[in-house]
Amino acid sequence: VNGSYMDRHCSGYTGFILDITDHLLPGEDNSVAVRVDSDQPEGWWYEGAGIYRHVNLWVAEPVYFQYNQTVVKTALDGSVYATAVLVNDTDAPATLSLQWEIRDDKTVVATASENVTVPAYNRHQVWAQMQVEDPQYWTVESPNLYTLSIHAGAEETSQRFGIRTVSFDAERGFLLNGKE
Repeated sequence: VNGSYMDRHCSGYTGFILDITDHLLPGEDNSVAVRVDSDQPEGWWYEGAGIYRHVNLWVAEPVYFQYNQTVVKTALDGSVYATAVLVNDTDAPATLSLQWEIRDDKTVVATASENVTVPAYNRHQVWAQMQVEDPQYWTVESPNLYTLSIHAGAEETSQRFGIRTVSFDAERGFLLNGKE
């Protein structure tokens, strides 16, 4: 980025993220160069080279949700426990109003809200517990999904999930939602 070496990723088959914030020049033209090298064997079926997956440039606010850190846990009674990580890349604490929302295909089925303060140059895990009335379970026959959205100022993160449980029993084997 702008002539600075950033990192190396040795697999064309797995995703990765680089934070290039500290190497950007605000208000100026910036350059990003990617070098692809197939000198080292990496796969057992194809040793070609190139970029053959999506490449995205993710631009975030100074206070943002950390990528791929939203986790949703569910129970069959409709309880939903969700966590996310807020990052504050500024030199002052940031107080935000969080709005949590769970939707099915048609409507909002659960909400929560809270105010949080994220210390300067820090991360803060946020969480909420919500209740979905009359939950529609995820099953193989009916793969019902919900969407959790979390809003914090101009930032938003979302996660698709199903309400289901998975377990193993010595006598009954694999159980999905308590059933064989």
